[in-house]
Amino acid sequence: VTTFLDKIQPRALLVARTDLWPELVSQLKDKKIPTVLFSATFASGSKKSSTLTSHFLKSTIQNLNQIYFVSQDDQIMCEKIYGPTQGEILGDTRFDQALFRLQNSPVSNLPSYQKLIVAGSTWPEDDRILLQTVLRLKDLSWKWVWVPHEISGSQIENLKRQFTQMKIKFQLFSEIGSMKSWENLDLVLVDQVGILATLYPLARVSFVGGSFKKQVHSVMEPLAAGSPVLVGPYHHNNREALEFKTKDWVLEVLSPNDFVKGCQKFDEQPEKTSQMIMCEVKGRCGATQSLISKLNESYPAIFS
Repeated sequence: VTTFLDKIQPRALLVARTDLWPELVSQLKDKKIPTVLFSATFASGSKKSSTLTSHFLKSTIQNLNQIYFVSQDDQIMCEKIYGPTQGEILGDTRFDQALFRLQNSPVSNLPSYQKLIVAGSTWPEDDRILLQTVLRLKDLSWKWVWVPHEISGSQIENLKRQFTQMKIKFQLFSEIGSMKSWENLDLVLVDQVGILATLYPLARVSFVGGSFKKQVHSVMEPLAAGSPVLVGPYHHNNREALEFKTKDWVLEVLSPNDFVKGCQKFDEQPEKTSQMIMCEVKGRCGATQSLISKLNESYPAIFS
């Protein structure tokens, strides 16, 4: 850390959410270099709230010049664990990031289809449940875009084999070229990385993977695209999944039957649901600009 700081000569340190390095923060304090934690979140029951970890991190939290919390609950939890802080509530910059990425992503070359499910970042544990659901939803005229978390190794090959056995008409994304319609396909299997954000705007319903494995991946991108989200039982690590679940825009599914019912539910008023979700997401944006304004105000010599 000493070698790094001597070489880089930073004027300030900005840390997103929870990624604090105690030695780094300590040395910056000694050098009187400002340290700011933004989009800070402190969940009850996390590993950082344990007695040993909180004792280790307390001095680090206290050494920060400023903390900008996502919500009042985060500030209350932080001060309950670590004591009083120089902090205020500013919101979550990740909403700005998700919307920016969505607005600046290229348009997918897949055609639109009314009843389209995008299954994003799926693991084999997710695939087992989804495979039991495909034929049931095929009978109800639903199509799929399936995006495995790992495109190398066995996951793609296993899915291709099972789709063939189930007589599911599928095509690899890398081989579709300029696809005109969904008439002859039930499913597109994505075998490329970096395009998931371009697919969520096509979805009437999204499923986010990891939620039948251990921890759900981010639900922000499909929500920012206005898509309601289905998740498995392992989603309590994700703040947005829990918050939007209370609004019935994220729905927990435990079985193929639940999955079918969820798709039918979100097929009732899709345009209205999409507009309400996007309105909620946009209402949570703006934390990035607020953060920049705060930094300009507090440290004009550095950020102005």
